[in-house]
Amino acid sequence: MKMMKYGFLTMFALVVLGSCNTNKETSANDQMIEQAFFKERDNFFNAISTPDETAASIRRLGAEFNPSLMHDPLLWGMYTTSKEKAAAALGIYISDLNYSVAFGQTEYTTALFDAVHNLSLKVGVEKQILEFLLTRYKNNIEQNDSVKHTLNQMYARAMQTVKGTENEIMIGITIGTHQIEDLHLMMGIIKTYPKDILPDDVRLEVLVPLFQTVLNERPTIETVNEFIKAVIKYSPPVSDNSHQEYYLNAFEDLVETYRRLTVEEKIRENRGMELVSDAVVLELDSKVEAIRSKVISPE
Repeated sequence: MKMMKYGFLTMFALVVLGSCNTNKETSANDQMIEQAFFKERDNFFNAISTPDETAASIRRLGAEFNPSLMHDPLLWGMYTTSKEKAAAALGIYISDLNYSVAFGQTEYTTALFDAVHNLSLKVGVEKQILEFLLTRYKNNIEQNDSVKHTLNQMYARAMQTVKGTENEIMIGITIGTHQIEDLHLMMGIIKTYPKDILPDDVRLEVLVPLFQTVLNERPTIETVNEFIKAVIKYSPPVSDNSHQEYYLNAFEDLVETYRRLTVEEKIRENRGMELVSDAVVLELDSKVEAIRSKVISPE
């Protein structure tokens, strides 16, 4: 596969204008950046899990399906103005798709699959692979387990297709926004979970595991953040319209908020209900919603 290019013109200028010592230092610095990038790339591709895990966890906890939390799949065409915009929206739709599949919602699943399929083409996943998986999906839409298998295959193929290419930053953005939508879904369920119908102890049976699952997303958020950071250092965005710096700063900020959470402490001390109004949890939710709003904006 074609590897991403970095700094060839800059290095040429340094050869012409700089001294031998400067060239050696620059070359050593380039090698360090390259090695750091390869390390973060491997960490990223080794760490990302199958996309249905969070959705399956939500389903197992007994929470009811809430379609109002998902993004409208018919709007996918607004996100085809660039690969980067498509990659960001793709992450949202993959999360929603797996949420829909986990709850066996065929009506929503069909529209969401179309959105994921079309945006994957825009991002650069091989058309033949996607068309093959689309056929398999249509043949098995009524069999939920088969649909899950097809979606996981699409996910795995996307990883294989873009790793080591100039499009791999797009997969980094996709996985990042996928995590954002997972958090949006979980926090949305927490915020809308009935308050007056159920006693606190019954509510906590669902809410505490959801808070724990939110906490468990932190390592993936950190991995995405480090990967995007490494890519930008290795191959800075060439377009003035790129939002890569935004995503880097946004995920960096999200990681910092995660580090201030006391979810485990409160759960351990049987103070789970305090998490509903915890200031840092509310801050995390606010930052997740801000990133999501940025992604689903047509601009």
